[in-house]
Amino acid sequence: MTASAHINPSPDRAQGVLMGSSLNQQGQALYNRGQYSEAEKVFKEALDVKLRALGPQDYSTGIGYNALGETYIRLGRLDEAEENIKKAIPLVSSSAHDSAYYRENLAKVYEMKHDLVKAKEERLQGSPNSIICAEDNCTVFPLPHPLKYCSRCQSIYYCSEKCQRSDWKRHKKFCQSPAN
Repeated sequence: MTASAHINPSPDRAQGVLMGSSLNQQGQALYNRGQYSEAEKVFKEALDVKLRALGPQDYSTGIGYNALGETYIRLGRLDEAEENIKKAIPLVSSSAHDSAYYRENLAKVYEMKHDLVKAKEERLQGSPNSIICAEDNCTVFPLPHPLKYCSRCQSIYYCSEKCQRSDWKRHKKFCQSPAN
């Protein structure tokens, strides 16, 4: 699957892009305030607009699936998060950064499901040049080599010890040695 690009969109398509983007921004504002249930509703509406106006293979539709997937992560609805993020990844394959970011989101879902092997496999799909730091607020991309990783579970990657320490509060709930 590849995302489509349109240089001279039809009026309906242009309206769909504007409306879908506006709704996405509204959903993101709710998400940033921690209002995940409200964000879910708005992201679903944005995705519906994008699907109708742009189609299921559009890059912008992929952004919508990922936004909804991230919201489901926050709501603890991991199966729904996995389903949506899996739909998003192939739609943004033209962007190494977005692909890496979405793969990291999917890896976090697997991590939360205590499947560290699958989490590591998902992260390493972008190796060596398209892996993103697991710390949510980090902007380093691609990760410097050699990769820094959790010495205990060996399934999560960081750009620095600072980012690893910052992510530890989240990651420690799921971290276990590979033998477990």
